[in-house]
Amino acid sequence: MNEGKILKWKISPGESFAVGDALFSIETDKAVVDYEATERGVLAKIIVKDNEALPIGRNVAVIVKSKDQVSNFADFVEGSTPAPKATQ
Repeated sequence: MNEGKILKWKISPGESFAVGDALFSIETDKAVVDYEATERGVLAKIIVKDNEALPIGRNVAVIVKSKDQVSNFADFVEGSTPAPKATQ
């Protein structure tokens, strides 16, 4: 398999998720599966939109630890300079 396609995001930017929550559905060359979170966090930015194909290994989203960090990534573009770290 060289690429997949995100069919549908199951959460929106700013939403929290826990280990095991389905984040999005992805179509591979053999199946449609839900991608489950391996740790808890907050979805800050979706990089790969619904129905967009992507090569294996590409970043699909920005995930942060807390909701107060989400706004730091509002204008984030993949490949750009990273957003500044949130102050505490």
